[in-house]
Order: sequence, then C-alpha cells, then structure tokens
Amino acid sequence: MQIGGGTGTTPVDQSPSLSEHLVFLFSFMTRVSSLICAAAFVIGVGWAPNGGNAADSSARSNHIWQQIMAEAEILGLPTQFLKVVPPDFVKFEFDDLHAFAAEYHLHEHRMVLNRVLSFNAAGGTLRPLTRLTQGEMETLYHELFHAYMDYLSTMRAENRPDPLLAFARRQ
Repeated sequence: MQIGGGTGTTPVDQSPSLSEHLVFLFSFMTRVSSLICAAAFVIGVGWAPNGGNAADSSARSNHIWQQIMAEAEILGLPTQFLKVVPPDFVKFEFDDLHAFAAEYHLHEHRMVLNRVLSFNAAGGTLRPLTRLTQGEMETLYHELFHAYMDYLSTMRAENRPDPLLAFARRQ
C-alpha cells in the first residue's frame, strides 16, 4: 500500500502488530475453551435421552444414592433400612413427569424422578435434600421404601433373604 497521492510514495507495512496477534489469539482460545467446556458439560452430565450410556447412568445412580445416604444421615433422617440396599441396586433417572413427582419400577430397579427434583432442573443429579420441600422429601422417601422392598423381594427370590425380613416373618 502506498500513502499519498502524488509521485512521492512511502510503502507501509500491512502485517498486524504483536498486540493485534495477542488479541486474536486470546479471542480464539476463549472460544475454543468455551466449546470444550460446553462439550465436557454435555458429556459429563449425560445430556442425552435417559442420561447417556449405561456406565454413565450407573455411576450417576451410585453418586445419587451416596448423596442421599450422606445428606439424610446429616439431617437425622431414617437411613438404617437404606443401608441394606447396595448403592448400585437402584438406577436413578430424571424425566418430565406430569402425574407424579417420582415413580419406582419394580423388577427394573429403576427410580424415575421428576426433573424438578434435580439440581437446576437439569436432570443430572438430585438437588440437595435441604432444598427439597416437605412434600418432595415425603415422595422421595416413599419411593426409597419401594426400592427397599424391591431389594428384599429380589433377595428372597434369589434364596438370599434378608435377616430382618426373615425375623419379621417369624413374628
């Protein structure tokens, strides 16, 4: 490029300055890292129908079970009956339920919770128990009792009855 319009012209360097390179690089890296974080969130939360693949679902369910146990103990809620049930027995899912806040599916060992019970209603994990209303807590415990009874029935069907259930039957 040349500056001036007459016969005396001076060439001007058109390459970007160092600061312009840095601004472009920073802008580019910010966009790339945002995309990477978004992808990691989607993969990590399992933002897919029914929560992604089986391994992710199992890990998420185990995490939710451990969360319920730990938070319930801190709050002084009943947990003794839940300690009998292995953390991987119940598969937790979130869905947009219209009629109920939760459903327990026997023999599938699957608890479907309404998405509103999840953290930020995103369906990834359960809200902290301290943030559930009394009605939501009652519903959750109702479904947990179904899970407990399902576990006891499963153990009995496999000829491994729970000692507590055997004791209760003898009474």
